[in-house]
Parts: sequence; structure tokens; C-alpha cells
Amino acid sequence: TWKIQAPENLRLEITIKDLKLTGVDDYLIIRDGAEATSPLIGKYGPCASGSLTLFSRRNFAFLQMVSSVFMVKDKLRIAFKPADTGKRKAGN
Repeated sequence: TWKIQAPENLRLEITIKDLKLTGVDDYLIIRDGAEATSPLIGKYGPCASGSLTLFSRRNFAFLQMVSSVFMVKDKLRIAFKPADTGKRKAGN
């Protein structure tokens, strides 16, 4: 599991750069918040391929990789960075 955080008033841009899971029950979960019970952003299993960019609504994200056995053929590369929320203060 990983808990990632952006500075206050920013959200996270999370890019799944490479995901290859070989186990039929393997998956990656990304949640919008700091806890395993936070709202689900996405769940990706062995049929997922390519890259994907997602955005959190808050400044935290919780990622969980579930695998019965992590094989040498399995791949997981994720990048993240702070992103502007798009909200502007009055007068800007």
C-alpha cells in the first residue's frame, strides 16, 4: 500500500505508466483520500493495459496492490505530481 499527498489546496495527478498483472485475482486500487475506506477512483486488474492518468479530488490518494504472488513478468510503474484544483480565489 502507498499513501501519497500533495500540498494543501492541490490535488494529485496520478499516471499509471505500466501495469501488467499475471494473476487472475491481482489488481490495483486507487482511492480518493488517505484511507483504505476512501472513495474509489479506480480498480485495475490483469486485463488492463497501456497508460492512464487520473486525478484525485483531494490532496491525498491511497493505492493498494493486491497480488497472490508477484511474478517477475508483473509490472507496476506509477508517477504522481501535484495538480492545480482549477479553483480560483476571488479577485484572480
